[in-house]
Amino acid sequence: MHARGLIHHLCDDSQRPSGGPAAVLRSLQEGPANASELARANSISPSTVATNCRPFVEAEFLTDVGEYELTAAGLVFFGCFGDATETLTPSEIAVLSVSEHRLPILRSITETPGRKCDLHHQEDLPSRTTIEKTVTEFRTRDWASEDLSGVLSLTDAGRTAMAVYEEFLSATETVLAATPFLRRLGERSLTIPVAALFDATPIEESQYDTDALADAVLQLTETGADSGSVIGLVSTYSPVLLQQFATILQDDIEYRFLLDAETAQRVRSSPYRHVVETASERPGVDIRISQGALPFGFVTDGERIVVGAYGSPYEYPAGLVSTNEALVGWALDIHAGYWEEAESLSFGSTNMSARRRSM
Repeated sequence: MHARGLIHHLCDDSQRPSGGPAAVLRSLQEGPANASELARANSISPSTVATNCRPFVEAEFLTDVGEYELTAAGLVFFGCFGDATETLTPSEIAVLSVSEHRLPILRSITETPGRKCDLHHQEDLPSRTTIEKTVTEFRTRDWASEDLSGVLSLTDAGRTAMAVYEEFLSATETVLAATPFLRRLGERSLTIPVAALFDATPIEESQYDTDALADAVLQLTETGADSGSVIGLVSTYSPVLLQQFATILQDDIEYRFLLDAETAQRVRSSPYRHVVETASERPGVDIRISQGALPFGFVTDGERIVVGAYGSPYEYPAGLVSTNEALVGWALDIHAGYWEEAESLSFGSTNMSARRRSM
């Protein structure tokens, strides 16, 4: 379901005076619950719980494995709903989200004031009957006014309603776009800074573009950082990056890369082993191994960051590209938690676990 449909499903309680989707999601903010528990808490049937939750499960805002539970994407979405309902009621949001035409009609009244018959002739607007019905609804809610000559204009309340709904719709579209990354990130997604999602560019690899994340990393490392360092968490083997590894290193920048044990072993046995081995001997390059599995991968120069999450072996990875300071800080904190206990990468034939390198 698209963003507008999800919003309308959440907010339209016209046929559900109690126990609608908003009430069910609100119950889930207290923690996971099964259908029977949610039914009792909201005085509805388990089948109604399933109907209320189904679109959010499909959107990956909820998981349904014996119990319903809000995912990171679901928590962000419901948080955005909370922000919107500080100004608009759910029923007002439902009025705006009931049709794809409601928001364009509001925008048209604002940008090109005119009569209802003028709106009918504007590109991408619906039929005269739909416009008539919509404008009547807006006037009833004091969102639009009509002067003696029939010219429409938005009231202050109408402009506020349009702005709040636009923000909620845009936020929902952003969360939906980031959902593939958040799902692959797993439990760590619950700790990611919410604001990071709203100014990030999502990346999702596919059979048609299997190097999208590697290309984003290479683009980030083309120029040096003002801070003079590039830090990375490497949790997957990438021949594309290894092939270019020596060329992206600059003499005046410090590099700190942390690999997990499986990736390190693949590097040692790869055709590009010599590239990494030579690079690791350069001043300012520090490559270490974490013996535990790393939860995701990232590369940052302190200002920009590319984050990749890999999920199961049967799906393509997804990620984010961002300049969000909170996201960079979140990633660096996780890197620091592994760094001190990590060991130096060794290319010796027998020494698979080298002595720890001093700082």
